[in-house]
Amino acid sequence: MVKKILFRFLIPAVCIFAIYCGYRLYLRYSVVEAEIEKVEVAKGDISVMFNDVGDIAPKNMVEVRSLVSGELIEVLAREGDRVKKG
Repeated sequence: MVKKILFRFLIPAVCIFAIYCGYRLYLRYSVVEAEIEKVEVAKGDISVMFNDVGDIAPKNMVEVRSLVSGELIEVLAREGDRVKKG
C-alpha cells in the first residue's frame, strides 16, 4: 500500500518539482542578446547652435576715462586696430 502511494504521487511530484526548478534556473541564467544597430563612422564637423531669449550682462564692467580733460580733435585709429605705445 505504501509503495503504491509512493509510486503514484510522491515520485511524479518530485519529478515535476525538479523540472520546475530546472526551468527557473534556465530562465535566470539564459543569455538574452540585445539588438545592436550598426552605423558607419565618418569624420565631420559638429555644429552646435541654440536660440535663447534673455538679457546679456558682462561679468566685469570697467569704465575708461582720460586723466586729462580736453577736446578730441582727431582719431588716428579705429575700433579694433592694434596700436603701439608712443
